[in-house]
Amino acid sequence: MTDQRFLAIDTETTGLDWWGPHEAFLVTTSDAENDWTYVLDREEDREALVAQVTKATDLIFFNAQFDIHMLVKTGLFTYDELLAKGIHDTSVLARLLLTVEDVNYSFRLKNIATQILGEDSADEETELKHAMHEEGIISSPTRVKLPDGAYKDLFDARPEVVIKYAEKDTRITWELYGALMARLDDPPVHFDERGRKDSIAENLKSLWNLEREVQIEATRIEARGIRLDPVAMAGLTAEAEKLEAQYEANLSEYTADFPDFNADSSPQVGAMLLAAGVPLHHRTEKTGELVTAKWALDEFADHPAVAALQGYRLYSKFLSTYLHPWSGREVLHPGLHTVGADTGRMSSSRPAMQNIPTRSGFQMRTALVPRDGMSLVVADYSSIELRILAYYMDDEQAWDLILNHDFFLWMGEEIYGTPDQESWGVSRSTLKNTTYAIMYGAWDKKVAETIGNGMTTDEAGQLITDIKSSFGNAYFDLEARVKRQARQTRRATTILGRRQWIPLSLKGWPKAYAGLNYLIQGTAADVMKLGLVNVAAAAPEYGAHILLPVHDELVTEVPTERAEEWARELSARMEGALDNAGLKYPLPLKAESVICHNNYAEAK
Repeated sequence: MTDQRFLAIDTETTGLDWWGPHEAFLVTTSDAENDWTYVLDREEDREALVAQVTKATDLIFFNAQFDIHMLVKTGLFTYDELLAKGIHDTSVLARLLLTVEDVNYSFRLKNIATQILGEDSADEETELKHAMHEEGIISSPTRVKLPDGAYKDLFDARPEVVIKYAEKDTRITWELYGALMARLDDPPVHFDERGRKDSIAENLKSLWNLEREVQIEATRIEARGIRLDPVAMAGLTAEAEKLEAQYEANLSEYTADFPDFNADSSPQVGAMLLAAGVPLHHRTEKTGELVTAKWALDEFADHPAVAALQGYRLYSKFLSTYLHPWSGREVLHPGLHTVGADTGRMSSSRPAMQNIPTRSGFQMRTALVPRDGMSLVVADYSSIELRILAYYMDDEQAWDLILNHDFFLWMGEEIYGTPDQESWGVSRSTLKNTTYAIMYGAWDKKVAETIGNGMTTDEAGQLITDIKSSFGNAYFDLEARVKRQARQTRRATTILGRRQWIPLSLKGWPKAYAGLNYLIQGTAADVMKLGLVNVAAAAPEYGAHILLPVHDELVTEVPTERAEEWARELSARMEGALDNAGLKYPLPLKAESVICHNNYAEAK
């Protein structure tokens, strides 16, 4: 469109926590012909920046959410003003189009530019770090993680170095956008397992538009955040510190002969536990080093040394990862990564909300609460991976079992020949967990590690065979098709046409066994993103806000008096995610909503 005005834009800031005290001090922009620099403590630069951004119809970023937050924090723009424009994120576009090998295993801006634009883009960064070292800002010019304020400190001393670096970033962002859009418009030709040409251009464009919508909503989700209860935080922190100290004291009985003992050092932990009489036996394949991860220690959970170690590790993690970093904050703003995994799944960081334990007996979710006059409404896709598996198997019996029966009770009866669970070789929960592990691409060894409780590799292998056999030929046909496509094209293609690039082995062959995992998880990502956009469209009518996407779950907030009707609408919107997807046959979705008047823990 000739009336579109594209502008690449980047901020230089005093730190990476946009919700904290850090601020932008410099903004650079680029278009097809020019680069501009705006120093934000100059009023004339601020006015000129507003004028230029206002004229633009489309904004190009690398990591758009962060820069948008920082631009809003300057007081020059609002979220509504910026998000009303076309938002294009070259980071997301690169992950949609490229493999990790395409970018030499790094999706950093400089690395993508070096690989895709065919130029060495690291010169300015090298010059920047050398200047920081010369000014005494960092101790070494090879330092990777820079301290807060490093860019501003260098700007105050040598502004020309920072400006050169910043303008280069924006210029790269502009050029990278053009190069990636060319690939989007004219993607390489691929062939399916039957040798038929696979035209993916329209699918990629649709996915790109979906990712852009998701990123707009992710920016709003980050900006709102979820409220923290200071009383609950204080109680949880005090309890965790007390338990950590107790377990540390118990652990000290076994570490007296190990000076400077580090509970995260596998060699030290292995030596300590062997000395304490724990018969560790799991070893890494490459080095033969003893494995001291939780799954490897679970079979010795009754040993006092293991119990002390596991307890200390657990509460130390609670404190260092969650409670201490949350201390003093009224609202938690997790960072959302809309393409946070190779499978296309969303993830979060600082903190990783998807990793908060829910079965540890220590409910940190009690500290996450609704705002005054509001309630949390949490909706979760029910059996999403199992439903996707049934869709791709296209098996009527599987659908009937999923929709009308207890699928895993049926599976147990099918395998063991009786409905009496007491007579089964494993529990219903083990059948369920193993089925999902198989869908995640796990082999016998990984299943044994995941299930624990002393399960051997042989027992896990037999259980895998039994579960696959219970599905029947439809499963084996699907597995064969997915593996064949993975070997021939190195990809699985999701329900929306997302290309899931299968990782390579050390010998350079696609890990075909992982194909089913990438297919199912990638399709689940498609469903969740469509659901999120569907929910966001309805939220304003109810005064609702999305607070967090966690796995297959959406956490929302709504005025309490509208909680019940919003719960119904939320479920319906998530269940209708695929209504306009043009599927060749149905994929029935089920989303169940729970109203939490007090805290997030009430959802589980």
